[in-house]
Amino acid sequence: LEKHDADLKRAIDFARKNISISDGILEGVSEWGAAGIISRSTGIPTIINWPGHQNQWRTKTNEIHKRILHVEKIYTTEEVYEAKTLLNLYTTNYVLVSPKEISEYGSKGMSKFDVMGEIVFGEKNGTRIYKIEK
Repeated sequence: LEKHDADLKRAIDFARKNISISDGILEGVSEWGAAGIISRSTGIPTIINWPGHQNQWRTKTNEIHKRILHVEKIYTTEEVYEAKTLLNLYTTNYVLVSPKEISEYGSKGMSKFDVMGEIVFGEKNGTRIYKIEK
């Protein structure tokens, strides 16, 4: 867990220096803890996080649910076109893959990101950030 925490800290530092807040970054959805850690540490928007908090403060719960399903599909699908289409709905140009995302969504769909873009932070089998080609 300590290596994962150090990797996330380095990922946050990388994002602060290299990713514009207009680019967007995909992160796995959950509540509290490390949920949305890059987005909340940098101001770079993510598609959805902290759904309980979102439901508490927003009235469009259908939109929240739709976004949760889209994030899950982007991470789990093996279809590049499907993932790109969903990412483009939200102007999301970067994708975080860390042990948290793999634990949440499985590893089966993660290899498509190697085809969709390039690793700009991290290593293939560790915490990494992909820049998605348009």
